[in-house]
Amino acid sequence: MEMAEDGDKKSYTVKSAVGFNVGDIVMFTDGEATEFAKVASSVENVLVFEEPFGADVVDTELLPKKTIQTCEFNMEVGYQDLLESYENVSLNIAAANFITKRLAKSDLIEAQVEGDAEGAKAPYEA
Repeated sequence: MEMAEDGDKKSYTVKSAVGFNVGDIVMFTDGEATEFAKVASSVENVLVFEEPFGADVVDTELLPKKTIQTCEFNMEVGYQDLLESYENVSLNIAAANFITKRLAKSDLIEAQVEGDAEGAKAPYEA
């Protein structure tokens, strides 16, 4: 990942921004420390976050030691002998893999969003 500055705004060029959506929470790690940020913009292979990372994100190693990934989770729903599995579910309402969109196919449960995201905090801020 490479970083560029434009005034007080920092942008990060990545090898591939596929799967990074505006509103996604991402995790950066350098193998020792971990930081979280929210994607504000994703255009081609350039990401901008609401708040820049504090750590040095540039990695010039042949095998990367510094990585960035979206924060998604796997979910299983079961009842008696029925089991449904959902992989890479997101809490980002704008993402194609948002939890209610994925659970729309469920035969076991229904999920819906109540209220709006105004004032909501990311899980890592709570």
